[in-house]
Amino acid sequence: GAACITLGVLVGTQHGGGFAFAAVMAGNWLVVIGYALIFIGVQRFSGLRPRAGTVLLIATLSVAPVLAMPDLEADAVARGVLVGAVMGCFSIAIAATLAGGGGVQRLTAAVFAINAVMDFAYGAWVLVTPSAAGPGVEGGWATTVFLVWTIMMAFVTGAALALMVSERLRDELDRQASHDPLTDLLNRRGFDLVAEKLFASRSRDLQPFSVLMIDLDHFKRVNDGHGHEVGDRVLTHVARTLSVHLRAEDVFARWGGEEFIVLMPNCDAAQAAEAAQRLRAALAINPSSPRVTISVGIASGDADDDGLTGLKRRADGALYEAKACGRDRAVAAGATTRMAFESGGLG
Repeated sequence: GAACITLGVLVGTQHGGGFAFAAVMAGNWLVVIGYALIFIGVQRFSGLRPRAGTVLLIATLSVAPVLAMPDLEADAVARGVLVGAVMGCFSIAIAATLAGGGGVQRLTAAVFAINAVMDFAYGAWVLVTPSAAGPGVEGGWATTVFLVWTIMMAFVTGAALALMVSERLRDELDRQASHDPLTDLLNRRGFDLVAEKLFASRSRDLQPFSVLMIDLDHFKRVNDGHGHEVGDRVLTHVARTLSVHLRAEDVFARWGGEEFIVLMPNCDAAQAAEAAQRLRAALAINPSSPRVTISVGIASGDADDDGLTGLKRRADGALYEAKACGRDRAVAAGATTRMAFESGGLG
């Protein structure tokens, strides 16, 4: 799109010989097509599905009236108003599409919004002051300023759009590094980064934290008996089901294999035990196919205890105890807080 805009300005300023009008027509068309291509690109970038052929057809038809303006001098004002309005409309559409994005995206939207103001201002100025318009750089000063601004915009927006794409790629790489591709939950690295920040930010309040270590019972039988594709579907189902029954502030991650972990801020031992029972009940009510159960290890404490690492270690020990006691249950770590919920006790 930026290349079309630049080429259009260069072509449109060539007024020598018998092809002057053809150059003006082609130049205006290329500039407008450039804006249309950028609009299509930012729509796709934003996850929308523009009808590219329809957009390009509209852009072409919008400059078609230039064909009825063959007099380069007499029709300069009408041509300037028309093309400026079309470019302004596309700039507004581009800015509106990008306005809801991140930092670089919002900056790019602001650039296009300013460009829209310039486009409409040019059309209004030449309409009020016809002498300011002309067929090329040798014409009116307003046209010269407008052409220079358009070329500058092609380079500025090209750079801005490249930065926008680079920012998106960086965010996607960061997400891939911190999220599990199967369940879309945090992975172990992502969990540690988020949990450590959360633990540190709230440690001064001495609020209780709890960790749940969750493991699917006999999951190897699912993979061996039904195949890994079915096993992946079971993992995805479990992750989705448990996510619905956790609080918004809880940090939920796939710890590895068939094991999951939850960090629950401002949650004491009794609340954590209740949450573990709620998760087991949710999976019993909405089972996977084939059906699986979960074992849960629970550890609770505050920042003055052995920290997040200690909570994870104690929860992992409680999980092993739940497994040793027959699976399909939750066990809380600690002699004074240990609780076991048998599979028949979900009511």
